[in-house]
Amino acid sequence: MKNQNLAITVKQLSYQYQAERYSIAYALILIMIGIAGLFQKTEIILPEFAALAIGCFVYRNASWLEKPWHLFLIPSATAIVGFWINQLDISISVKLIIIVISMFIMLRVFKVALGPALATGLLPIITNCNSLLFIASILFFMFVLAFIVSVFLKQPQKTEGNRTDSGNPFQLWIYLALLITWIIFCSVAHIMEIAAFPPVIVTGYESIHKKEYTNMMFSKQIAALIVAALIGSLTIQYIDSYLLCALINCIGVTLTLKALNFKMGPAYAMALLPMILHTNLNIYFSLKVGLMALVILGTVRIYKKIA
Repeated sequence: MKNQNLAITVKQLSYQYQAERYSIAYALILIMIGIAGLFQKTEIILPEFAALAIGCFVYRNASWLEKPWHLFLIPSATAIVGFWINQLDISISVKLIIIVISMFIMLRVFKVALGPALATGLLPIITNCNSLLFIASILFFMFVLAFIVSVFLKQPQKTEGNRTDSGNPFQLWIYLALLITWIIFCSVAHIMEIAAFPPVIVTGYESIHKKEYTNMMFSKQIAALIVAALIGSLTIQYIDSYLLCALINCIGVTLTLKALNFKMGPAYAMALLPMILHTNLNIYFSLKVGLMALVILGTVRIYKKIA
């Protein structure tokens, strides 16, 4: 009887601890969305900030927590480079190729496997952002996140279970070649609208660095991205409040991942992405996301199986 009561108490404490971690991550995300809604400026919304917040406070990604100021420096740097490249008078396909090459070189130079930094570089290009408010938002929110993590989160133990393997640079260049090939294909086929969904690219980057990438993981990633894209596109289409949309998106993605029994930060970014895209959103948006995810993640899965 005592053992049973002890088990119940431990379980309750575990749920309470999880609720506290989700609450902190949700609060940071909703503060960002609330400010964007208050000023009616979508340039303030950073979808990958949601992935980073969840990764730090809920999933406790060891690689990120060990070097918290990389959360500020790397995404800020890629965002500034992406913003500058977007000002060039060249085609969007060339812009995307230049930025992915630049970002992969930066990640290699800094020797970090910070996937969400890829998204912050792509964001100003896929949204054609020309407002310095985007840079200000990146600098502010990434600084806040890095500061909170460095001050309040304890360093996790160095275990293999919650870190990505960034020791093989060959994998980095294989994935870069895959992205460039995909962008060129989309340009030739005139389907640039599916060339660069940042959460898909981040998911592929994180997957190619995994020591083990199974069919089950691949299937759950596809499902999570499609459902998150569907939730995000439907909420922004039928709900006027940015804040309410974001809250529903976060809860919806959390429940989806709980149902899949899977951890995936980019799914939160995918749900927020429709809030900043300047295109007509409908059910086909999630199908486009699914198509890109099948190609990119499917190729990564084949490579990992062969390698």
